[in-house]
Parts: sequence; C-alpha cells; structure tokens
Amino acid sequence: MGAHAISFNESISWQFELDIIGGTLFWCNLAVEDRRLSFVAYDADRHGNFYISVWEVCDDGLFGRYVSGVYRHFICRWNSSGKDCGYP
Repeated sequence: MGAHAISFNESISWQFELDIIGGTLFWCNLAVEDRRLSFVAYDADRHGNFYISVWEVCDDGLFGRYVSGVYRHFICRWNSSGKDCGYP
C-alpha cells in the first residue's frame, strides 16, 4: 500500500482478501508532528473475522470500532509501541 499523507478530517479506506494459506498482516505507522505510533492493524492469525474496521486518530491516542459495534475502544496512547497497544 505504501505511505499515505492524510490531512486533518480526511480519511483513507481499503479492502483486502485473506491470503489462502494465512499470514495476512497490516502494520500501521502514524506520525503527527512529534508524536508517533506503530501497531498491528490486522493479523489474520490473531483477529480472523473479528477486527476493527474504523480507526480514529485523536489527540489522546488511537481508538477503534469493530465491524458491528458502535462503542469506541481505546487502543493506545501516542509514542507507544505495538506491544503496549490494547488491541487483542
């Protein structure tokens, strides 16, 4: 997919199909001014069909919503590494 520059109040979307033999993985790196965040956005081995479909980048960190959910889940604070994020 490569790098994408997204401005305030803009969004990006994409679709994908799972690899037949597994191993589909999306890793995300975010940067806003001096704040950074890296996390696994989707890992077929861990998430299967239960995955966050909407990610929200906010002043206090990263939030997400599951496919059928309305509730916003806190994922992690800025300048956290992937291992510190609360996305199962």
